Amino acid sequence: MFPVTIGQIESPNSFRHTLDLLGATEVTSKANDILDRGFQAESAHFFHSSCQNDLLADVSVEELGLFDNSMYEEILATGVGREVVWEGTRYELSKVVPAHLLALRVKYISQPKNEWLRGAMDGVEHPMGNMMLFRLVHGKNGVMYFDTDDGGDLDDPFDDHVRFLWRLVPVVPTA
Repeated sequence: MFPVTIGQIESPNSFRHTLDLLGATEVTSKANDILDRGFQAESAHFFHSSCQNDLLADVSVEELGLFDNSMYEEILATGVGREVVWEGTRYELSKVVPAHLLALRVKYISQPKNEWLRGAMDGVEHPMGNMMLFRLVHGKNGVMYFDTDDGGDLDDPFDDHVRFLWRLVPVVPTA
């Protein structure tokens, strides 16, 4: 589980500056393109004007009960609204927005090598036209990345070992 606060990163430049201070963390060129475009469009999905605390969890395609080459549309349909329990509290899985992944990349500096976490999110359009997902990568070379994945279209397949980051929304008990 990953507690994050969104709304603390004001722009692509402030994000990149923060990562520079951390060292060994890079933003790929495709991710930079999308961040700059999102900022120019004043997208609240990228840079929130107010702070919000959220809890994220990583769940594999297999843990959702799906198989190799499951389509992204099926992954989202199976995950969104799915109930999970953590430390005695019930939550529902919800899609993340890019701001969640920006906040986690800054915070998650202990990410294990060879771990790749993709956002369970609506795909964002790259300037070249294809839909992308953001992901956090800690490569074999020891460098951590804020990166993109070309899997943002609903008909893109994913293997069962692929892990997605979801927002946990507390389930309010009904009377």
